[in-house]
Amino acid sequence: PPADAIFVGGGGPEVIAAALAHRLPGARLVANAVTLESQAALIDLHGQHGGQLMQIALAESAPLGPYRGFTPARPLLHWCLA
Repeated sequence: PPADAIFVGGGGPEVIAAALAHRLPGARLVANAVTLESQAALIDLHGQHGGQLMQIALAESAPLGPYRGFTPARPLLHWCLA
């Protein structure tokens, strides 16, 4: 049935297209992407539908010789359509 809030944690363009088809008008849709292909899909959808597009990057501390440094994780692309 149509939903008033949908979260897509992965799955590619087909999953996001299905989510768009099953959301109620004005319902919130949130999708995250890590791969270049799924990020490209979110960028295209943002261009078509608007919303908020945000890139989130995290890094974790790790040993670096006798010191410590940050090791970056893969950046996450976050799209929110409300």
